[in-house]
Amino acid sequence: AYLLSLLRRQARRAGQPCRRTAAFMLKYYTQEQEFPPVRTIAEATQSSQGTAQRCREAILVAWRRTLTAFDLKP
Repeated sequence: AYLLSLLRRQARRAGQPCRRTAAFMLKYYTQEQEFPPVRTIAEATQSSQGTAQRCREAILVAWRRTLTAFDLKP
């Protein structure tokens, strides 16, 4: 629960449109146990695939740092 709250906090700190991407990715992950493909993110957040890809990569980099700090494999 603490880790999930940290990931949510990072999602809220991301600038737009990455904030929407991060929130969607967390929601999708909790339901599917995997991160959504770029196309799904773009459709859900009404952004271009390029924007969705950039945001997805930026979010995953931040989340990997957090997960690594907890000795978890991202």
